[in-house]
Amino acid sequence: DYKKVGITARGGWMTVRRLFRENGLEPNTDTFTVAGIGDTGGDVFGNGVIEHETIKLVAAFNHLHIFFDPDPDPAKSYAERKRLFDASKGWDAYDTSTLSEGGGIFSRQSKSIQLTPQIQELLGVLKDELPVDTVLRLILRLNVDLLWNGGIGTYVKASHETHADAGDPSNDSVRVDATQLRCKAVGEGGNLGFTQAARVEFALHGGNINTDFIDNSGGVDMSDHEVNLKILLNPLVSSGAITLDERNVLLEKLTDEVADDVLNNNDNHARQLSLDVIRSERDPMWFSSTIDWACSRSKTSRLDLQLPSDDDLKRRVANRQGLTRPELATVQAHVKIHAYNALQQSDPDNLPGFRDLVLEYFPTSVAKKWPEAIASHMLYQSIGATVLTNRIVGLSGSWFFPLVSELTSASIERISNAWIHAHALVGGAEIANELSNGQIPFQGRYKAWIMVTDAILELVVGWCIPGESGPTEEHVAQVREALQRVGRISDAAKDDRIASRVQSLESKEVPTKLAKRIAKLGEISIAREVAILHDGQESLRDTIVRYLAVGEASRILPSIRALTARKSEGGWDPVATGILRYRYVVLLRELIAVLPRSADVRLGVDRMKARLGLRTLKDLQALMDHILGDQPSVAAFMVAEARVHAWTEHFEA
Repeated sequence: DYKKVGITARGGWMTVRRLFRENGLEPNTDTFTVAGIGDTGGDVFGNGVIEHETIKLVAAFNHLHIFFDPDPDPAKSYAERKRLFDASKGWDAYDTSTLSEGGGIFSRQSKSIQLTPQIQELLGVLKDELPVDTVLRLILRLNVDLLWNGGIGTYVKASHETHADAGDPSNDSVRVDATQLRCKAVGEGGNLGFTQAARVEFALHGGNINTDFIDNSGGVDMSDHEVNLKILLNPLVSSGAITLDERNVLLEKLTDEVADDVLNNNDNHARQLSLDVIRSERDPMWFSSTIDWACSRSKTSRLDLQLPSDDDLKRRVANRQGLTRPELATVQAHVKIHAYNALQQSDPDNLPGFRDLVLEYFPTSVAKKWPEAIASHMLYQSIGATVLTNRIVGLSGSWFFPLVSELTSASIERISNAWIHAHALVGGAEIANELSNGQIPFQGRYKAWIMVTDAILELVVGWCIPGESGPTEEHVAQVREALQRVGRISDAAKDDRIASRVQSLESKEVPTKLAKRIAKLGEISIAREVAILHDGQESLRDTIVRYLAVGEASRILPSIRALTARKSEGGWDPVATGILRYRYVVLLRELIAVLPRSADVRLGVDRMKARLGLRTLKDLQALMDHILGDQPSVAAFMVAEARVHAWTEHFEA
């Protein structure tokens, strides 16, 4: 009974709660104001308005009635909403004695509504009588914490759209523009309450909104779980392992556990959008190739998907804005479709832990009792592909698959294999668990996790670049050991970088111990290169010292950092910069290979770097400084790379 479980509304509240908490409102303890579309007897609206006893529902409407409670008592109004929901009754059954002064229930069939002084103040009008449609438009424009849509109809369009664009002529007379909304957040339990352009416009003006297919996905998700459980259990019924009655009792018993899994998925969707907003704000152009990747595979266009053009993204750069949550939700959906399709055709044996992912999808008791039945499930591959896609995109963002694909031309299967190894290497699961500590503010969690996923991206790209070996258990262990040692070796430049990251995380209230662990992951690319270069002819410590000293003295490591931090100027800039950056990584590897090993490594990184700058690499330093200058362009980086190649060949000769 989906209404009894309330999964759609509860899923929507998982996403809304995150929006609230990111902005300092705790709905479990803080009272907050709500305007709504729907009635107490309905599934999505009714379940939605009994989710929190702290709700102050000041106004709502459905197709029959208009509800006003200008200054509600949260406890009294909650009890009355709960009574009506349990009885499946609408606004006409509301006990008006529980309303605050000036409140009332009005028929939408009336020509006009008499407004009490309290309703006038709530709506911000001076007239004591207004037409019904005018009142509805004012309700939509109320200055409240949340607009909760649990009804049917499209009530908000973008200011540049016509009513015809909304495709809902029955509500043309009550529809408002997104720029007129004054609510802080929107929860879309119902479908199509906003046009997509309205969502984007509302978000660009500071509103907090996802999309309907994010907020109300709980019902579809639970239905998928139910179907997959029945597919699993029906053969057991046919074979006599369990009876049909036992199956039905089991399904009912599993409802709460499945619901918890569904709600967790809703929260993960919302968290991913929050992380992607931050990623896109760093440099919106990084999402240009992601959008193109999704559009080309979906055989559609940015215009059709209402996604920003490169010119739009450049304006966002100027305005210090990234992509909006509604735009990122669309990108996420298309990226997931194509990643899922590819993984469905892949070989599960090439994806470590695939079987465990499928087992995790099912309730714990079922997975323990019937693991072999799960392994032979007719949708085994599809379930695993879904779980893995959601996990990778949820943790590393909608740009992950497109970006790595464009940088390396690797298959989704190979990228996923590399991600699984990289996530394990950096301790992603353990770090995520520590970051879930409620004492860490959301902005601290997000900043820390983006540092983690940046490190994962570094590893995955390095493993997927053509000509490079993918991760093996031995290599992963070597990188892990090198990372630990890199953090313990003194180097002024490296130590300053790590200290800066630690300070940045501590400023967001990330505990110092955890901040230090995450900050060291910023050196993951160096650790990977050290693992490749370490040949056993010298100690791991000496390989690290040599790598850091030569990299700093040659100006190659500073160039790699400059390429990483460089702001994009066009849609393909991020990919071009990423490719060039990796060429510099290989360039340093080649340079180290031709330089003779010396006892200078005993001096440590800084003193060895100074000696190299005064002797062996003096000319190379001058050459790099001359070409790159203070603000190098991509062209300058390309020229410098060619010159270093030539210098290396000359030195080797």
